[in-house]
Amino acid sequence: MAELVEEGAERAKVDIAKVLAELSGIAFGGMGDFLSISPCGEPVIDLTRCSPDVLNTLVVLEAEIIENGADGVPSTRRVIIKRLDKLRALAALAKHLGPVKGTVKCGRLVELGWLHDGKVPSS
Repeated sequence: MAELVEEGAERAKVDIAKVLAELSGIAFGGMGDFLSISPCGEPVIDLTRCSPDVLNTLVVLEAEIIENGADGVPSTRRVIIKRLDKLRALAALAKHLGPVKGTVKCGRLVELGWLHDGKVPSS
């Protein structure tokens, strides 16, 4: 019986670690994962740079040609990319990790830690 309990606890630990990793990817990912700015100042979307984990955080990906040039090559496009909700992922991470405390001096955050001991909990 003890073996079954230990095995279940070990599986739960792996599952929690995976969930936290997924939430972290959502919470801390950004447009920089697939967007850069060309020397002309135009946004350039390159999804080939993305890992499968980053691609899994995309909820909507729509591309539409609005206008073709004289040679038939698309000259104007509209691309819509939406990611999973960062705020919900951050809230879920914070709920799991525990309450946070901060110290503000002269209007600037100078210290941030977890309420229980001031240290980030180890996983």
